Amino acid sequence: MEINNYFTFKASFSQTPVCVKNSMIDWDDSIEILKGNYKNLNSPLILAQISGKKWTDILNPTNAFFIVSKKFTQLLQINNIKGWKSFDIKIFDKQGSEIEDYCGFSVIGKCGDIDYSKSKVIEKRLVPNGTLDKYFIGMDLDFSKWDGSDIFIPENTIYVIVSKKVQEIIIKNKLTNFLLQDLAEIEMLDYKLED
Repeated sequence: MEINNYFTFKASFSQTPVCVKNSMIDWDDSIEILKGNYKNLNSPLILAQISGKKWTDILNPTNAFFIVSKKFTQLLQINNIKGWKSFDIKIFDKQGSEIEDYCGFSVIGKCGDIDYSKSKVIEKRLVPNGTLDKYFIGMDLDFSKWDGSDIFIPENTIYVIVSKKVQEIIIKNKLTNFLLQDLAEIEMLDYKLED
């Protein structure tokens, strides 16, 4: 498989988009929700606006899972995109008014782990006189365990990967607050290599 036909998928994390939160969900439960395991999820999940002012198609997250517009999930359904499911939520803005047309978004598509041996390794400092850190360039995936989904998570990670078809849907429909990065170009901080 050509990795430049796949992209990481996340919110762009600017200050303008709304950020919502449910303070009762811990990090481990949020990862389970991201992966479509809802055993500790009360439905509908109640969320409150904590910052931002623009209601975008993907809201800035405080947890591992996503809150997306129903416009986005409808586009995925229309285009027969596989590897995701949604869950019911209620969002209240800072004035206590309920905001419609959003849902929780989980990724149920899977593939094998990241193959770091195929990535280029570089060293760089993010700030002058900062620590010299190692980074992997390019994310090769084990597609032998891929289930064929358009949206999926590699084993042992919480990276969300989307196909070129999903990337084209997002761009064509001018969906807001999405950050998509080509797997061939992504830089990942290396936590595994030791000096």
